[in-house]
Amino acid sequence: MLKHAEANLSALIESTQDLIWSVDLDYRLITFNKAMQQNILEDYGVRIEAGMRFHEVLAPERTALWPGYYARVLAEGPFRVEYTRIDGGIMELAFNPIVIEGETTGISIFGKDITERKAAEESRRFLAEVVESCEEAIITYAPCGEILTWNHGAEIIYGYSADEAIGKPFSMAVAPERREVLDRVTRQLLGGAPVSHVQGMGLRKNGVTFHASVTTWSIRNSAGEVTAICTIVRDVSVRHEAEKNRALLASVVDSSGDMIHAVNLDGTVASWNPGAERLTGYTSEEI
Repeated sequence: MLKHAEANLSALIESTQDLIWSVDLDYRLITFNKAMQQNILEDYGVRIEAGMRFHEVLAPERTALWPGYYARVLAEGPFRVEYTRIDGGIMELAFNPIVIEGETTGISIFGKDITERKAAEESRRFLAEVVESCEEAIITYAPCGEILTWNHGAEIIYGYSADEAIGKPFSMAVAPERREVLDRVTRQLLGGAPVSHVQGMGLRKNGVTFHASVTTWSIRNSAGEVTAICTIVRDVSVRHEAEKNRALLASVVDSSGDMIHAVNLDGTVASWNPGAERLTGYTSEEI
């Protein structure tokens, strides 16, 4: 049974893509797996053997790191460190002392390629910074309505800090008369509807409402289940007020009994109000 277990362990060590090796207290190789041997051969053109100080085949600036790693694990115990390979890839190295019957006899090292994981972490960090620096409110909430994330833009637009908002119902950020729309959009997204674009009314912490342009979509996990709903809210109060003022001015012009018209710089008529139609007899289409 013991021999069978040892054979299985040996096969496992040889089949893994992780680098595994051990050194004695003189930092000479005792054991190493196939992945470790191939890695050194491919990167440095050296076939390692037991008894070698493998780190001595590395570039000088890298060679100098290893005695420090070995001394640290013997002095402090197990630790992990990130190590950049010659090809730019990143390894996570785990150092552990080998202790037999209470006596430290060597050091074991496990090396795992974390290049993809680091790239994914960097990508997530970059995206998080983009979201946090955005002037629009970018908010996620759970299917039950509980706020999960609240960026800096949301803090500015609504007046609530992230600590005040996260964990609260998203409905607190919506004007009471528009909460039915929020519920309907949420149900539709949970049912598989695509991205939603609506004009809404937000509610600030101070109780003031504002006109908002709202884009909402669902976030799904690998199983296709909706785990969160993301909403981008843009404060369009200024634009809405400008449009309202333009509409008001247009209605004033249209209702005036005076002749009001505008011409381009080349003299062609650009606008012609009903008063001008009545006074000249020309319709706006004719003029």
